[in-house]
Amino acid sequence: MPNQHVMALSDPALGLDEEIRGAWYLHPTHDLMVDMANLVKEQVLTLGLTNESVLFYGSSLGGFGALGMASLLPGASAIAEIPQIDISRWPSPGSIRAMESRILGTSFAEHKTAHPEMVDVRARFIKSNFIPPFVLVSNDTDMSIEIQREFMDDVAASELPRTGDQQMLHTDHVSGHYALSRSDALALINQWSVDADLSSVMSVDFAPSA
Repeated sequence: MPNQHVMALSDPALGLDEEIRGAWYLHPTHDLMVDMANLVKEQVLTLGLTNESVLFYGSSLGGFGALGMASLLPGASAIAEIPQIDISRWPSPGSIRAMESRILGTSFAEHKTAHPEMVDVRARFIKSNFIPPFVLVSNDTDMSIEIQREFMDDVAASELPRTGDQQMLHTDHVSGHYALSRSDALALINQWSVDADLSSVMSVDFAPSA
């Protein structure tokens, strides 16, 4: 990616327990997404860029993060592949129980009541009072496709402030809960930079879980 500044972010919640392979930026009390968005903001200022030059890109857990963090940096955009929208509805009981016992120390229901923005992208948008421009990439066999479609309907009906377009892109290049190939992902990023008409951009990519 010779025309972009690239910043790769891992899930800081992984450091809370060595047995956890992905924790969706969760913490019992602290909003880790805000910390990460501030970290990106510092780099934007250091590089002399603007928020409009920032693209958050991630798949699955990273797609959840990309959508949430773009709303915390007004002007930034997101490309989210097969993202989770509401973690409490993730169809993996083992992962849910592990996060409840090893990360949260409480049930997902209780944590969602106390900190809905940490669990549901829609609540994050409400907390940020902003809907960023984004492309949600999915396919008809992803396990969260119905939740993603529901999310798009909710976004379309929302009266929250927003900029740019909010789109859902259906692809047949991949099936199930799998990320796009590198070439397809780069094509999306390059198309975004062309559409944004930016000479210097910063791509924030979310590293896969350990």
